[in-house]
Amino acid sequence: MDNLDERKPSLPDCLLKPEQAAAILSIPVKAVHELCRRRQLGFVRINRRGERRFTTDQLTQYIRAQTVAAVIPVDRRVHPDLPFPRKGGETKKSVGVEGCGLLTEEIKKLCQS
Repeated sequence: MDNLDERKPSLPDCLLKPEQAAAILSIPVKAVHELCRRRQLGFVRINRRGERRFTTDQLTQYIRAQTVAAVIPVDRRVHPDLPFPRKGGETKKSVGVEGCGLLTEEIKKLCQS
């Protein structure tokens, strides 16, 4: 009887309740239900009332989808020739909109009266 694992069906280890999924994700239970409504978190519907259960694979898939890669800052003193612009944008000043001076004068006149 060494091969007990081979006789198990290939179903997930266990189905987690929303409370358990919320504890794993460190979010409120209401947030788990909202993620399900928005179809951002997969779930298993287990009855007609729509009760939800979650597999560990579904939670892992959600965590991977929400993972953001870290951005390593670049020291411009070491790499001054990089192609992206410096902080603060271009050094050129805005040229403005033609006729803006007339509009400004009209606004000043209206405010004075």
